[in-house]
Amino acid sequence: MRNIYLRKIPTNVDYNLPIISFSKQPEDVTIGSGTTANFVGVATVQYRNATSSGSGSFTYQWYDFQTSAPVVAGSGVTIAGAATTEFSITGLVNPTNDGNKYFLRATFVPTYTGQGGTPNADPTYVDSTAAVVTINPFMTFVQQPTTST
Repeated sequence: MRNIYLRKIPTNVDYNLPIISFSKQPEDVTIGSGTTANFVGVATVQYRNATSSGSGSFTYQWYDFQTSAPVVAGSGVTIAGAATTEFSITGLVNPTNDGNKYFLRATFVPTYTGQGGTPNADPTYVDSTAAVVTINPFMTFVQQPTTST
């Protein structure tokens, strides 16, 4: 019996898709209330085989772990480098922001020609581990008046 309904359709699978990972994960920081917290994360890319050439570019974005939303300034908080490997946030106060967590998403867009000459430009991303901010309370010490007897 002859199969008249199923046709052979050629398929190309590119086994040289990039593997991205973090070579430097963001680390937890402890700061004083109102000071600056700095985070660094760096991603790298590796191709699965050497028969295809590969190149591409990374984009980075820092996220608030609790909301999974990109970090934004506001409520007395300023940020720098939210779309880079080095992120700083100033104005966090205890207890409001104590324990906040942030993570970095690294997206890699390949611009290579894989096996069989098929271009592949699908972006791939990876998320870092979350880094925690511990904020020490702000204290002011004042000299106590002395009493004379």
